[in-house]
Amino acid sequence: MSSLDEIKKSEWIHIDGVALYIRKSEIPFDLGPNIQIANVSAGSPGQGKFTKILEEFETWVATNPKYQTIFIENILNPRFDAFFERRGYLLYPNRPDDPPCRFKKFGA
Repeated sequence: MSSLDEIKKSEWIHIDGVALYIRKSEIPFDLGPNIQIANVSAGSPGQGKFTKILEEFETWVATNPKYQTIFIENILNPRFDAFFERRGYLLYPNRPDDPPCRFKKFGA
């Protein structure tokens, strides 16, 4: 897997048939420095590939002194939203007409 260390500010990465647009960001400001998953596209959804990638990201964030939060931007699929909820990602307060976003804090 491509390490999150190698990502500069924002870029597309491709891992095992899954394309992800990742950002290192400080917005939203109330979450502090965070890793944002802004877009996910899987050639064959439902095979657990994204789950494995997310677990690796969570491990990286949990042990990284700078980025202690993962932020999931604009979740358009209700099944995907439920997936993040089951994993303990909290709903981020958006405007009522915006798609849901979720976040999870790790470490300190």
